[in-house]
Amino acid sequence: MLSHHSRELLKELLAQIGLQEKQLEVVRQVLCEQPEFEPYAAYRRIDRTRKGFITSTDIHEFLFSNDFHFTEEECCYYINHYDRDGDKKLVYSEFLPSLLPFDNPDLRTMVTQRKVLDIKHNEFLPYEVEYALARVIAQ
Repeated sequence: MLSHHSRELLKELLAQIGLQEKQLEVVRQVLCEQPEFEPYAAYRRIDRTRKGFITSTDIHEFLFSNDFHFTEEECCYYINHYDRDGDKKLVYSEFLPSLLPFDNPDLRTMVTQRKVLDIKHNEFLPYEVEYALARVIAQ
């Protein structure tokens, strides 16, 4: 049985996790409400070299270019969280759930049905989309 102190610490931890999840959901919805946001273009924006997957280095470079300063090790946490096959990289099907809202299925459906936009290896997304994408990943 847990001590009173341990129960309180666990309660605080769970409350903090819940708050962060709620904040992440809000940021995801803000991103997906951007009419110019298209998930595959976002994926290609981060996969600049067109390897067909995203690594922690790609995430680090994307965040840095948007003035979010994380170490590459910290960017590994993002990769590891969504990496289903344990290969330390994200293919599109692993990347997509990190961006889409869970609590708004209509928005989720609308975003996944948007026309796929082509983005060249040296192009950027519109400023609002680029920033909102960076915020989702940073969160």
